[in-house]
Formats: sequence, structure tokens, C-alpha cells
Amino acid sequence: MRRLRALVLSGLVTSAIAVAQQNSGRFECESHTVAIDRLPDARLIPIHGPDNSGAQQILRADFSGFDAKYTIQSVHFVVFFTPEPAPNLSVPRGKLSVQALVTKHGSQEWSVLADEDGRNSLLRQGWYENSALADLVQVFSELAESYEEPNSSDDPQVTQSGRPQVRIQQAESKQPVFLLTFIRLASAGGHGDVETEEGMVLDLRTEPFTAPAAVGCIKNDFASEQHVDERISCAWSAKQQDYICRTNASYAHEWRFLLIAGKKLAVAKNGKSP
Repeated sequence: MRRLRALVLSGLVTSAIAVAQQNSGRFECESHTVAIDRLPDARLIPIHGPDNSGAQQILRADFSGFDAKYTIQSVHFVVFFTPEPAPNLSVPRGKLSVQALVTKHGSQEWSVLADEDGRNSLLRQGWYENSALADLVQVFSELAESYEEPNSSDDPQVTQSGRPQVRIQQAESKQPVFLLTFIRLASAGGHGDVETEEGMVLDLRTEPFTAPAAVGCIKNDFASEQHVDERISCAWSAKQQDYICRTNASYAHEWRFLLIAGKKLAVAKNGKSP
């Protein structure tokens, strides 16, 4: 596992046009430990204005042109990194804060993605786990390695290598559904915190606006240890109006589920997913 270093989080700023053209939001990985999380308490909660005290803006993105059946006309996302007050750490560690200015017909309102307390118990439910949002937004800031290209991604939202590589992609034109992707930290027992590629859904189709689910790919390539190579691939389905995910996690075969709905899909009679 690569050594973590500090990243100078200097303005991953993207124009509205460049962002709006990124209508895919696909998420996939192989040879990792797959985590599937439901976020029953995660909501966009109203605030008086953007809260950036002690934080640094690392991304902003604008989307508009939604279908007229939805209440919102446009949304302006801002993502901040807030470091933990721990001067003994060799690299900055902290949390991401996702905030949004939502414009409806005749009104505007700022909100922040947060857990709404006291609604649900956080328990494992078979193939997924009910999780708290706060546990999924822990990140390190990290310098790019010297051998890395300045920008190894074809995504215009990522202007430099390093971590946490936050980006927001729209699922489909006219749909206020988004996939927030970034590299977070997850506990790996005696190995400490390891990098995890995370994909989190933001669903603004109906109120309250929610972050219903997330999938993560946790690094598990530890020397001298055996591990099961799990994989997952999620892509937006216009027919289902949801992300269809294929994975081999939790079971000894490939299976499919709807990420937002949290529903397993039927397997074909031959035992394979169509």
C-alpha cells in the first residue's frame, strides 16, 4: 500500500459546462473488498449559508436543466475539506462536507449533507450494512507520487493527481441524481486505515433530499495474507431509474441489485445475471 503524504488542496474548480457534460456516474473496481452501505439517516439539512469555517473548498459543480416534473431548477454543489485539529499527524486528516445551494421556483436554500439523528439503528442487514454518513467521509489529503502524471484522469473535475479526488457526476441528463466519488479511509484491523474508492448517491428527485446508499472498494492487498478478490460495477439504468450494480460480494456467484432502492434483482434460471 502506498505511503500517504500531504496534498495541497488547491482549487479543484470546474465550470458548469464541463461538469454538466459528465453524465455517466459509473463506478467499478476489481480485486478489492466490497462494502455496500445503506445510509438511512443521510439528508440534505437546511443551513443559513455555506459553512466553510476552518475548511478549504476542493470542488464546486453546477447542474441545471432538470425535467419540469421535479421541484428544483438548479443545484450548486460545494465540497469542503475540514482537517482534524491534530498537529501530531504527519499528514492532514479530516472529513468532507458536501453542501448545496438548491434553486426552486422562486426560492433558494443552502443545505449540508448530514445524518438526521435518532431515526434508525445502524445494523447489518444481510448483504448490506446500515451506516452513518460520518463514517464514510473520513479522508486523508495526500500529495501525488513523483512518478504520477499531473492529471491521470480524463475527468475534467480532477485537475491534479493525489487524494481525495472528489468528483460529482450526474446520472442522466434532466435527472437530479448524482454520484459523488472520492477516496476515503476505512479501517482494516491491524493494518490501520487503508484507501477505499467510494461512490455515494445523492438523490434530489423528491424531498427530503437524501444520500440513500454508497458502495466502497477497500484495498486488501496486504503482503503474505490471503484475501478474496471481490468486484463491483454500478451503472445508471434509464429503465429502472436507479443504478444497477453487479457484484460477487457476500455470495459465491455474481448477482445484481438496485443501489438506491436497496433491492436485489432476480437471477436468471441458468444461475447467471442477464
